[in-house]
Amino acid sequence: PGSAARGGVIPAPADIVLGPGTFKIDPATVLRVPAGDGDAADAARYLAELWTRTNRLSLPVAAGTADAEAHSIVFRRRSGFAREAYAIEVTPQHITVSASSAAGLFYGAVTLWQLLPPGDGARDIPAQTLHDAPAYAWRGLMLDSARHFQSPAFVRSMIDWMAWHKLNVLHWHLTDDQGWRLEVRRYPRLTSVGAWRIDPGGARYGGFYSQDEVRDIVRFAARRHVQIVPEIDMPGH
Repeated sequence: PGSAARGGVIPAPADIVLGPGTFKIDPATVLRVPAGDGDAADAARYLAELWTRTNRLSLPVAAGTADAEAHSIVFRRRSGFAREAYAIEVTPQHITVSASSAAGLFYGAVTLWQLLPPGDGARDIPAQTLHDAPAYAWRGLMLDSARHFQSPAFVRSMIDWMAWHKLNVLHWHLTDDQGWRLEVRRYPRLTSVGAWRIDPGGARYGGFYSQDEVRDIVRFAARRHVQIVPEIDMPGH
C-alpha cells in the first residue's frame, strides 16, 4: 500500500519508478509553495484538507520557496509539461510535485493524497518517481437530474469524487419531460409546475436549483478543475 505501482492510485499513472526508502510524514513536515503562486497554494491546501479528512494530519502550507527543503512537500512550476500533466518525486528527504498548469498541480496533489493509505497511523510514502498525463482530454460523467432530482450537496459530493478520479467534465442533464430543474426568473412556471410530478405512490416529487445554487456548484467544480456542460431540452422534449 502507498505505492502507485501497487494499485494505490486511480487511474494508474503513466510511468512509475520505485526508489529505496520512504518519506515519513511527521509533525515537522510542511507543504511549501512558491511565493505568489495561488494555484500551487490552492493545490497544497486541497491536499492538506484531504489528509485531514482521511488521516487526521494537520500540515501547514507555507509560501516563499520552490526548492526542495529537508522534510518538506514542495509544489513548484516547471515548464515543459503537457496540459494536466505532472510529476511527483518522493525521496526519504522530501517530496516534490511539479507541473506547468494549475490542473497539473491539482492532479499531483490528488495522486499524492492517494499514495498515503487512509487511517490515523499512516505516515509513510514509499520513495518513487512518478510521471502522469491523461490519455483523454474529455473525461466525463453524466448526471441526470431531470428524471431524479439530487440535492446541491449531493452534486458537490459527486464533483469531489470526480476530481479524486481525475474526471474533468460533468455533463449535467437539467431538463426533460420528467422535470425542469433550472430556475429561470422570467418564466417561473418552468419550476413552479415543471419541476414537480406525482410519483406512483401519489406523492409530489421533484425540486429545482436556484440560480445562486447553480453558480455555487459551478464555482465549486471550477476549483476542482471540473467543467460543467449543461444539457437543456425544451419542455416536452
